[in-house]
Amino acid sequence: MPIEMWLSAQREIDSLIGILVDSDGYAVQEITDDYDDLAERTPEGEKGGVVCIRGSIISFVDRLDDEFTRSLQNLDPHGTEYMDRLKDEKGLYCTICRAGALYEKKQLPEPLARVVTRRLEHIYSKVHHSAQCFPGVALMYPSFNSPTLSFPRLNRRSLQRMCPFPFP
Repeated sequence: MPIEMWLSAQREIDSLIGILVDSDGYAVQEITDDYDDLAERTPEGEKGGVVCIRGSIISFVDRLDDEFTRSLQNLDPHGTEYMDRLKDEKGLYCTICRAGALYEKKQLPEPLARVVTRRLEHIYSKVHHSAQCFPGVALMYPSFNSPTLSFPRLNRRSLQRMCPFPFP
C-alpha cells in the first residue's frame, strides 16, 4: 500500500473512532441486521436509538498495523526512507490507543485484548525508547483517555498492568 494511502486510511480510522467515542448513537459491529446501504439512517429512526453499521474496528487497526510492518520490511533499514517511515509509528500507536479506549468504553473484552496485544507489540521490547518517542500519548488526546489502559508514562509497571489483558 502506498504511504499516502496508508496515511489517509489512518486518518479515516481515527475519524471513525472519534465519532464512535463521541456519539452513543452509532456502533460498528461484525454482526448486524440487514439494512439498505443507500438509505439514510439516523439514531432517532432506529430501534434502540443506535445505528449499527456492519464492520470491525479491530480488523481495520490490525490491517493498518500489518501494512505498516510490511512497508518497513520492504525498505532498506539503512536508508532515510526507512527512518522517515518509522516516524509514522507514533501516529499508529495513537490510533491503537484510541481503539483501546473505544473498546474499554464499550466494555468489549475480546477486541480490547487484541488492541492491548498490538500495543504491547509496539512497546514491549523498547520500553525506554517508547517512553521517549510516545510521551504522554494518552494526554495528547483527552477525549480518548482510558482509566485502566492509558498510561502517561511508559515504564515497566505500565507494561505489567497491560499484560494480563491479552494473557489472563
